[in-house]
Amino acid sequence: MAAAPVLTLNPALAAIEEELEQVKREVAGIVSGMSEAEFRWQPAPDRWSISQHLGHLTLSAIEGFPRFDRAIADARRRKLYGAGPFRYGLLTGMALWFIEPPPKRFVKTSAQYTAPTDTPMMQVIEEFSDAQEGLLDRLYQCQGLDLARAKVESPMPGFRIELGAGFALLAAHERRHLWHVRRMLPELRSAVNRAG
Repeated sequence: MAAAPVLTLNPALAAIEEELEQVKREVAGIVSGMSEAEFRWQPAPDRWSISQHLGHLTLSAIEGFPRFDRAIADARRRKLYGAGPFRYGLLTGMALWFIEPPPKRFVKTSAQYTAPTDTPMMQVIEEFSDAQEGLLDRLYQCQGLDLARAKVESPMPGFRIELGAGFALLAAHERRHLWHVRRMLPELRSAVNRAG
């Protein structure tokens, strides 16, 4: 479970915290009362189930943990402190625009970020929740750091982005996948009604 922040978060971190908390609340609402079959239902062979979307978000978060840990430690070692407001570069702004839902373009996910289809629902939900708590833990550790001068490695090799933008991109990525999940819910309900 995420440790409560000792200090009031600066506005940039507080906004990301609220976005991550909103994702947690929305996921809890979506999966409440859902059966294993509904959770694993795919609208088409080339479209993901709710299970796969959440599993993908978990894998993405866990992959990012070591990168964020290194970035936070490096920023503290170099005494990169600041209170904001923080400005991010043009490329970061373009990346955020691209990732925000609705998708501007669909991107094929590599195998390393593709979740298995047979993981039990409760395990997927618990792992997703644990990953969200891990993100929040790291977000709290950023309090007092200069979120623009501190850099974090991007998932794309050789590319570094502002630390605050790294969290903002992860939050946007989660919203993007929830957009996909919300879009498929009417199809899921229709399939359940036809089967019932």
